[in-house]
Amino acid sequence: SLGKELKGKVLLPGSKGFEAQSRPFNGRYADVVPQGVAVCADAGDVQRAIRFAADEELPVAVRSGAHNYAGYCTGPGMVINLGSMRGVKVNDAARTVTAQPGARNTMIYAGLEPHGVAISAGRCPTVAVGGLVLGGGIGFSSRKLGLTCDHLIEAEVVTAEGELLRCSESENADLFWALRGAGGGNFGVCTRYVFETRPVGDVSIYDVAFRWQDAESVLAAFQKVMRTAPNEFSARIGVGAPSQASGKPGEPEVSILGQYFGPSDELRDLLAPALRAGRTTRKLIEDRTFWQAKDYFFDNVPT
Repeated sequence: SLGKELKGKVLLPGSKGFEAQSRPFNGRYADVVPQGVAVCADAGDVQRAIRFAADEELPVAVRSGAHNYAGYCTGPGMVINLGSMRGVKVNDAARTVTAQPGARNTMIYAGLEPHGVAISAGRCPTVAVGGLVLGGGIGFSSRKLGLTCDHLIEAEVVTAEGELLRCSESENADLFWALRGAGGGNFGVCTRYVFETRPVGDVSIYDVAFRWQDAESVLAAFQKVMRTAPNEFSARIGVGAPSQASGKPGEPEVSILGQYFGPSDELRDLLAPALRAGRTTRKLIEDRTFWQAKDYFFDNVPT
């Protein structure tokens, strides 16, 4: 009966497309099978799905890109799938971008690039903006531009009662505050986001790996680098054996990866203490445009 009310569609177990629209990205939760998936086309569909779930006493899970590490984008009741709502529109005069919750990182960037502006977003291209912003949103621009939620200036939200609200600092301000990192997305179903954009230009990037024998000294040196590093500098440091996923075990290594809103000569000076702390097995330090850097960092996590 819900399917007849939606502009989108309802998928039931066994129907074509059900698994693709209900299975989370994290395969650990693949055995969680909902009773149905409401594939919503707009905010009105979300309202109808929420009211139906309330009437039928069905627990609800919401998904946009389905990357949630803890599997919260699926459940035993109804999944409200926002993944088909992918609109992105830039307003140059207002310096904003409006995005629907299913728009992926790669779509957000593609919409912003021709305008020379950006928001702080993640490095995984298939993560959707809905889950990103409601979880805070961390990426290689965060120390300079803030978290993704720091760019949010307005949101459209469907409440548990099926009411559609507009939230900003001047309208439903308490709910707006909660959406900007306070509740992990548990205060309603967001159907539209408006973000303030920032102009971006050239940056420099680094991708450096060190011998495993030098891991202790590199980790210690890089921690000291970060204590005094400017906000223009971002970093990811990791340890591991990068080739194991391919079935070809490799030597463990310690690696540092990140971006600097400035030229590569300044970046080399910032990295110098870490570079002196060990012998490198891979070293890339280069000037790039912001968009070239984004492409370099794009990476999907394994399922």
